[in-house]
Amino acid sequence: MGIASNNIIALVTGGALTDDNQPVIDGNVFPTLSCQPDSSLFTEKPASDPTIRSQSESGAVITRARFTTIAKVWDLRYRFMLASDKTTLTAFEKTVNYGSGEFWWLHPLDNQYYKVKFAESVNYQIEPDNGSAYQCSFKLVEAYPESVTGTIS
Repeated sequence: MGIASNNIIALVTGGALTDDNQPVIDGNVFPTLSCQPDSSLFTEKPASDPTIRSQSESGAVITRARFTTIAKVWDLRYRFMLASDKTTLTAFEKTVNYGSGEFWWLHPLDNQYYKVKFAESVNYQIEPDNGSAYQCSFKLVEAYPESVTGTIS
């Protein structure tokens, strides 16, 4: 990420940059749980199709971009969660006012923080393979597409 990108991030996050030009992660951060997301059920995709398509009289399809930025959506499922993880995540949902509040989330693969919101409520279930554990699934949507990512220094 270049300095120009970090300057955009600094504007969005209140202007703070670390000594190595990374944005300061402030505000709410997704909690650390005792388990990681299930990688076999992890998905990342655009929040919507950003393409406008028009059929011409000749049969050719004309396309153009609908947006200048495209938000990402992540589907996550955590399995074999402890009761304390469920309590922590439930409290965090309330802290960020469910889907209306923004928070920082650490992407499990690229190790970047993204400013996101819950796209839907967290769905909790008893783990079928272990009646004393939980699983949960939820979607996150990028709050500031292609403009706010960072690392904690």
